[in-house]
Amino acid sequence: MRFFLFSLIVVVLASSLALGADDQYKPYLHKANIPEHPKVKLYGQYQTNLFPGAATYSYGLDVPKGTNGLQPLLSIFYNSQSIKQRPSILGAGWSLTQNYLYRDVNFTPANTSDDKFVLILNGASYNLLYSPSDGFYRTETESFIRIENLTTTGTNAYNQYWLATLKDGTQMRFGHNPDTELVSSVGYPYAVKWWLDQIQDTHGNRIFYAYAENPYTGDIGSTYISSITYNNDQKRTIEFSYESAARKDRRRVYEQGSLLEESRRLTGISIFFNQSLVRRYQFDYVYLNPENSLSTLSAISFFAKDNTSR
Repeated sequence: MRFFLFSLIVVVLASSLALGADDQYKPYLHKANIPEHPKVKLYGQYQTNLFPGAATYSYGLDVPKGTNGLQPLLSIFYNSQSIKQRPSILGAGWSLTQNYLYRDVNFTPANTSDDKFVLILNGASYNLLYSPSDGFYRTETESFIRIENLTTTGTNAYNQYWLATLKDGTQMRFGHNPDTELVSSVGYPYAVKWWLDQIQDTHGNRIFYAYAENPYTGDIGSTYISSITYNNDQKRTIEFSYESAARKDRRRVYEQGSLLEESRRLTGISIFFNQSLVRRYQFDYVYLNPENSLSTLSAISFFAKDNTSR
């Protein structure tokens, strides 16, 4: 039997999506004192931001503890104000924790002289400012993160990557490997995005991130996270699986002057220790209109180490 971790949350959050099809008010979906209200245990954190008024929800995924506390942070987020944007690998309104640095082309993709750079870290966005005096980048809003734009030889297309040093000395590397440097999909001679590929603490413990670039027919300028391993023995592994067939709500858009089309949604995350399954998460989706032009996450199922749901 499958156990849905947040089916009620999805009903409430998705209500704004479905109002066009059915605007009849159903009080039992909103008032727990009405008998028809289903008794569902809620997981994660739900809140409504007074400004700008978005309904948000976050659900953290459990991963095995790492050496010296170094382990990946994985969460699933919902934001009601993002439902009309291009659906992510988790459908409309939903996103997965992913860390990267991207180029803001400032509406002039053919001219790099006015480009800016933005760091996305654990769901927060930081505009980067360059300091000519020491050659470092820092965040516009003080975060005590020091960012360097470094050069390499033969590891990626443009021999360039980024290194962010946190206040505690932890270093996060972006775009060093070929699968973590995303080049322009329309022929401009530069990289447009650099994905996090390694984290290293002051004791030398590391987390390794691997990706697949345009792995499916129809993908353009897309990068899918494929696995995370940690620590140096790499006995702790997180694997990501995707649909075997193309999604019906795929969209082709331009992001920062580069063409992007993702053809698959995330279907599961499996977590292993020493090659043995620890737990697994399964993701299910529902289309929100008859045209199948918009889908959203409908349920998360949790499976224990014996691969049976709980």
